[in-house]
Amino acid sequence: MNATSMAPAPLSSNELLDRLADAYNDLTPQVRQAARHILDRPEQVAVLSMRQLAEAAGVKPNTLVRLARAVGFDGYHPKRDPFRHEVTAPGTSFPDKARWLQTLAGAEHHGDLLADLASSNLGIVAQVFEDLDTV
Repeated sequence: MNATSMAPAPLSSNELLDRLADAYNDLTPQVRQAARHILDRPEQVAVLSMRQLAEAAGVKPNTLVRLARAVGFDGYHPKRDPFRHEVTAPGTSFPDKARWLQTLAGAEHHGDLLADLASSNLGIVAQVFEDLDTV
């Protein structure tokens, strides 16, 4: 690549999920199990550590590394970046973030701590909107 070449645009989480779905049938059974879990619960990729996500998927952490490599990444963390970026993106509206937090709070698979955190954040967002309505 020369100095005038542009780096490829980063993938969105939806594009990454499409890659997982496309590669699904070619994966080993363990890697397929991890892929299925991520396809069913993509929000977990952004909020859980690799070890927590592997445990939730019922696989070893190295399986997530193999999955990332199977869809064209050097490792797990570069694969995780699109999910984290979308959660922390400044352009995401408060209602969208609130809906995302509600999804987390209502999901049993995140554990009590994450549900408490999500519930707390929902309370903050609700208070902000309530304060806006009274002004």
